[in-house]
Amino acid sequence: MNRGHSALAAAVLAGSLALGLSACGDSGSADSATPETSSTPSKAASDKPSTPATAPYKLPKKSTVCKDGKATVTDSGSEVTIDGDCGTVHVKSNDSIVKVKGAIKTLIIDGALNDVTAKMVGKVTINSDANSVNSDNKPDVTDKGKQNEYKK
Repeated sequence: MNRGHSALAAAVLAGSLALGLSACGDSGSADSATPETSSTPSKAASDKPSTPATAPYKLPKKSTVCKDGKATVTDSGSEVTIDGDCGTVHVKSNDSIVKVKGAIKTLIIDGALNDVTAKMVGKVTINSDANSVNSDNKPDVTDKGKQNEYKK
């Protein structure tokens, strides 16, 4: 390409770019780049009540009976209550809150992410991960999982 053609090609390219960029821009004045504001709320915002973005999720409440000295919890994602003392409580659920309103002789947890609370727990066997056991005493613990907690 000779020098004349290079200059012409550069001029055509520059003109095309300038034209293309001006088409992307706003044809109004510099003031049109500033958004309009209003002192009155929009209709959609005023029609709906405000709710917190972090509203807590409430687990469904269930109850389990201790029959013949045994209770089994299988309701995952629930808050389960067992009234009174129970010889053996077996938690097979995941992501549940289990509240025993009494003492437990033997607690077995096979599910994960459970929180179990009882007045007293004699012996605990956990075969899974990320569970929490809360009682007024320090139970005898066999922990075969990871990240399990025991709180007195």
